[in-house]
Parts: sequence; C-alpha cells; structure tokens
Amino acid sequence: MKQEDLTEELQQRVQTRINFAHSIRSRILVMIVVTVLICALTVFFTIRPLITKNFSAMQSSYMKDVAMAYGRMLGEYVTEGGLDVVSTPEVQDLLKEISINGKESSYAYVVDLDGTMLYHPIAEKIGVSVENAVVKQMLADIRDGKPQETSVYEYDFRGAIKYAGIYPDVEHGFLLIISADKAEITSDIQSILLKTLLSTLIAFVICVVIALFCSAIITKPIKEMAEIADRFSTLDLRDDDRRERIGQRRDEVGLLGRSIGGVREQFHAIVTEIKTQSNNIHTTAASLDEHTKETLNNIEQVERAVYEIAEGASSQAEDTQKATENVIRMGNMVEDTNQEVENLYLYANAMKKSGDDASKTLSDLEEINHKAKESIDLIYQQTNTTNESALKIREATELITFIAEQTNLLSLNASIEAARAGEQGRGFAVVASQIQKLAEQSNESARQIGEIITLLISDSGKAVDTMNEVMEIMEVQNKNIQQMGRQFEQLFAAIDKSNRGVGNIADRTKSLDEARVNVVDIVQNLTAIAEENAAGTQETSASVTEVNDIVSQISENANQLRRIAEELEHRMEIFRLDE
Repeated sequence: MKQEDLTEELQQRVQTRINFAHSIRSRILVMIVVTVLICALTVFFTIRPLITKNFSAMQSSYMKDVAMAYGRMLGEYVTEGGLDVVSTPEVQDLLKEISINGKESSYAYVVDLDGTMLYHPIAEKIGVSVENAVVKQMLADIRDGKPQETSVYEYDFRGAIKYAGIYPDVEHGFLLIISADKAEITSDIQSILLKTLLSTLIAFVICVVIALFCSAIITKPIKEMAEIADRFSTLDLRDDDRRERIGQRRDEVGLLGRSIGGVREQFHAIVTEIKTQSNNIHTTAASLDEHTKETLNNIEQVERAVYEIAEGASSQAEDTQKATENVIRMGNMVEDTNQEVENLYLYANAMKKSGDDASKTLSDLEEINHKAKESIDLIYQQTNTTNESALKIREATELITFIAEQTNLLSLNASIEAARAGEQGRGFAVVASQIQKLAEQSNESARQIGEIITLLISDSGKAVDTMNEVMEIMEVQNKNIQQMGRQFEQLFAAIDKSNRGVGNIADRTKSLDEARVNVVDIVQNLTAIAEENAAGTQETSASVTEVNDIVSQISENANQLRRIAEELEHRMEIFRLDE
C-alpha cells in the first residue's frame, strides 16, 4: 500500500470515528434530557390519577345534583297531576332538556315502582319493563322496604360502560334516571391531561436547548484535544501550540493535555528506534531469503532424483508381485492338469478293460451263434429240444443286451474323455460314436432275437416254416458280430494310442510342475528384494520431502520476514517527526 493511500485511510478512520451519537456532548445532553424526562413523567403519572379521581368525583356529584334537581321538579308535577302527567308535552319537554354538560350520550327516563318505563327518549320503550340491572336492584330494595337515596352508579349496558344518576321518589312512585356514557363523561379528563403533557413537552424542549448550550461550553476544550489526538492518529507526531495552551489549564482537560504531551514524546522516541531496527531487519531478511532459496533448489533436485528411484522401485515391486501371482496361478493350473491326466489315465485303463471284456463276450456270442446254426440244422430231428435251445438263445440275447448297454455306456465315457483330451481325443471321439451306434444296433438285434425266441416258444409247431427266416436272421447277426469285432479292434487301437498320449502328457506336466516350483521360488525372492528396495526408497523420499518442507517453510518465513521488514520500513515513512 502506498504512503498516500495509507495516510488517506487513517484520515478516513479519524473522520468516521467521531460522531455526535458517541460524543461526550451527546452523553451530557442525554443525561440532562433523561433526568428532565424522568421528572416530567414522574410528575405527569403522579398527577394523572389525582386529576382522574377528582374529576370523576366532580362529575358524579354533578350528575347527582342534576338528578335531584329535576327529580324534585318532576315530583311537583306528579303531586299536581299524578304519574299520568309524565306523558304530557310539558313534562316530556322538560325531560328532553335534561343532559350532563351537553353530552350527546346523556338522556333521562322515568320508571314507576313496578319497573315500567313512563318516559324514554325512544318512544318504543315507553310502557316496556326496564332492562337496567341497577334500576331493577333499587326497585327490589324499595319493595323490601330499604331506604334509598339519590346516587350515581356505574354499570355495563350491552358492552358499553355507563354512568347512571338515580333519583328515587318513593312518595310519588317513580324513579328518575339520568344516563351517560363513561367515555364521553371522562373525555374532559383526557383534554386536561393532554394540555398537561403539552406543557411538559414545552418545558422538556427548553431544557434540551439549555443542555445543548451547556454541553457545547463543556466539550469545546475536549474537542480541541480530540483534534490534536486525531493528528497523532494520522502519525503526525509534531507538537501543537494548542496542546501547550490546554496543558496550562488546572482542570481535568489540562491534565489530559499534559498526558497527551507525554505520550507524544514517548511515541516519538519509540518510532525513531523502530525505524533504525526496521532497516537492520530488512537487510538480514534479504540475506536469509537468498540463502534459503539456494538451499531449497538443491533439495528439490535431490527430491526429484529420490522420487524417480522410489517410483521405479515401487513399479518393480508391483510387477514382481503380479509375476508371482501369475506363476502361482499357473502352478495351480498345472496341478489341476496333473489331476485330470491321472483321471484320464484311469478312464483309459477302464475303457481298455471294458473293451477286453466286450471282446471276450463277442467271442462267446460268435460261438453261441455257431451252435445256434448247428441246432437249426438239427431242428427237424430235435424238435423236443427246441424250447431248451430257445431259452439258451434268450439268455444269450439278454447277455448281448447287457453287453450292448455296457458298450453304450463305455462309448459315452469314451466320448467324455475324448472331449477332455481336446484335439488329441477327436479321433477317439469318432470311434466312441461308432461303438455307440454298434451297441444300439446290437441292442436292437438282441430285442428282435428275444421276440423270435418268444414266438418260437409259443409256437414251436411253426418252427420248421420259419427256420429259413431264422437262418437269415442268424446270418445277419453273425455279420453284425463280426463287424462289431472289427470296430472293437479299432477302438482298442485308439485306446492304446490315447493311453500313450496320456502318458506323454503326464510326463511333460510333471516336468512343467518342477519348473513351476523353481520359478515360484525365484520370483518370490525377487519380490522380497523389490519390496525392500521400495520401502527404503519411500523412507528416503519421505525424509527428503520432510527436509524440503522444513526448508520451504524457512524460505517462506524468510520471505515473509523480508516483506514485513519492507512493509515496516515503508510504513515508518508515514510518521512525521520534528526535525
């Protein structure tokens, strides 16, 4: 901030600091005004209830006198003409003239001792029973023989507070009631109070004017001292002739002037010393700032180098960790492959054993088929033994069915294992499919043989006629058995080839597992080394960063100190001292 701007700001603060609301003059004025106001209000609120009470008593007495005067006049008319005289124009005109100080709400009405209105300004109410509770109570007291006097009562009639001056004339048998609204009766009191308040305000204004004049005389020397202090607040420490003049006074203002003079001298000496020291601080701060900047640049270079090393070590640790995880995953896959190869080897041996059994069964079946042919040649001579041969053939067909089912199951297992073997088991899958077809055909042939044998047992008499058909069927079955034998030979060759492939896979998988164990050990050692390097570089980076932060803070503080010294030196130029 420039010196001119700072000086202008100080002057603005001085100008806005003093206002009338916070001045001593305003406090003196407020003190006098509050004192006068309290006195005026005390007098006003003390007099008000007295005025109200006396005025109410006066109005009540006036209403009572009016009621008695007109009541006696009405009594004279009633003495001459009875109660009927109330309805005459002369008496009604008299009653219409009755009022309380000309109040519009005041009127008079007459009630007999039975409570019936003999007169009322509203013609519709004449002859109607009175509604006023006070009047009803007085009539009840009269009937009870209680003596009554002229009195003034306050009552509530349909929400309006009213006064009623009642003149009871028991001798002539009527009551004269003069009624008026309380608000209108007491309106004169408000006028009196308003005039009193106006007089109080006039006296209050006069006191305010006097207070302003006195406060101006009292605060004039104080204001001069305030102006001198304002000069000091703008950092103008030069002495003033007015301060010396005010300091010669023997009152409190003079004491204030002498105190301000002492403060100025002390402040002058302090500012001079601060100027000298601010120059020294500025020189030291500039030197410190230059040295810390050089140190900070060197540390930043070291920090960048350490950061690059730490980043490389961290990346290496992550890569080796990923490699370890991948090798472990490969090892698990190799172990799973070993297990599957063992299972495949077991399945292949089972397939071979099943094939051997099927081959033996086929040999037996071929022999049985040969015997069946011989039996058919002798059927003419051995009709009696037909049923026994048929039963044996049924057993053979059941065996064929069982073998076909086992072969079908074997081919299904072979297909599953071929699918697991992948590309190497594709040829084996084709053979298994053919075996399945042959098994289905064998099963179908066995079923047909069973039907023929059943027919042979049930109708042995037709054996000769159907013998030729049986021979043909046996020929077809013999061909099928021979074909199945050839297919089983192909299946056995495929199984042997599959077993050799499974053995090769097992050997290679074992070698792969051994290599996997060695790779895992090497990668784990490499991971541990990389983690140690990353941890060491991170600690080094953290230490360098901490040192960098400390030096940066020192540099920032030095720079801040230099700016403060410059600002202090600049601001010290604002002070205006005596030459």
